[in-house]
Amino acid sequence: MIFHTVDHEGGFVCGDPESRVTAYAYPTSEHARQAARGMAYATKVAMEMLGNETAWREILAQRPSTGALAGVKAQDDRNWAKLSIRSRN
Repeated sequence: MIFHTVDHEGGFVCGDPESRVTAYAYPTSEHARQAARGMAYATKVAMEMLGNETAWREILAQRPSTGALAGVKAQDDRNWAKLSIRSRN
């Protein structure tokens, strides 16, 4: 798992390089508040978020006519770009 804090307010992007699934927690979200309690909490929250996102993609894959999975994958691509840029800095 890749975990990266995006800003000083606590928002973050996390991703699983194997599945290419990503998740973003807005700075004002409950996930971000929980993650701000320390690295152990942040890792737990990120793993939970990635698990939920993986389950959501499995549901969307069963409904190809909606086209929603393509939008989610596009968001994953944008999040991976953020992760790649931040990991080089």
